[in-house]
Amino acid sequence: MTDKQLIGNILGGKQRRISDYLMDWLSTCPKFRTFLHTNSSKIRSKVRCAKTDEDLEDTRFELEVAYLFLLDNRFELEYEKYGTGKSRAPDFYAIYDKSIFFNVEARRIREPQLGTRINICSQEIEAEVRKISSDICVQIRTNTMDADPNLVLIQAWFFYRERWS
Repeated sequence: MTDKQLIGNILGGKQRRISDYLMDWLSTCPKFRTFLHTNSSKIRSKVRCAKTDEDLEDTRFELEVAYLFLLDNRFELEYEKYGTGKSRAPDFYAIYDKSIFFNVEARRIREPQLGTRINICSQEIEAEVRKISSDICVQIRTNTMDADPNLVLIQAWFFYRERWS
């Protein structure tokens, strides 16, 4: 099975952003190829059950953690060794240098959507400006959909601090 077929099998034939990552990882880490092939049904199930892009991104992050471990030949990994039942279980059972055993839970911290963060920031600024007796108007604008959320909030904060502190 080619790498492209393996990825197509896992992703259900749908072209998703995750496929680019998988292709890169497969091309640079033979152990990851074996890992992906061995666990393709578990991964396919996670991809199929992903209801949102964030859910799919969580799966991509788990696979990236596996990839990073497997880049080091001293590590071996078992994916979801304890199953995926109703109780929480670690994502990986890791073996280091054939003698040290430990569990790994990969957890991606989700950040709120950029729009939500900007709205919260705007509301905070508006609340502070309303405390000042004035006819001054404040407006925050972003000109791109790819704005760095940290930069937008930092700019808004400095604008707020410079003008109203």
